[in-house]
Amino acid sequence: MAFVALLTACSASRTVSIEDGWIERPSDGAPAELHLRIRNGLEQSVRLVGVSVAGSENARLMSTAPEQRLPAITLSAGQSLRIPEDGYRILIDAAPVQWAQVESVNLQLAVEQSDGQLLTLSYDLHVHDHDEDHHHDH
Repeated sequence: MAFVALLTACSASRTVSIEDGWIERPSDGAPAELHLRIRNGLEQSVRLVGVSVAGSENARLMSTAPEQRLPAITLSAGQSLRIPEDGYRILIDAAPVQWAQVESVNLQLAVEQSDGQLLTLSYDLHVHDHDEDHHHDH
């Protein structure tokens, strides 16, 4: 029985998952910055190829050094990635989201597996004000 429970626990982690995320409320006209911890529990590399929030598909995947737009962000098998701490940024242009009025938004991530199959991850992000404490999980 213990073996079966262990096997079940291991197989449940064989997915791509969002472990924590929030978004900083932007000042007028500025893009919102996504803060995210994502884990690739698969035995293959995957690529983050698309991001949308609250109906806005104006997200930009960026590297921080040098600052440049990327077509995708790759996660190796077993890798956890913290954005922006690990060298990537995801910026969401202000329009059409009414950032001043929202407390949370739904995040949709498109993740491409090595065989070309797309996974869609959904996660509700809390919208933080600039002076709000960011150092806790949601």
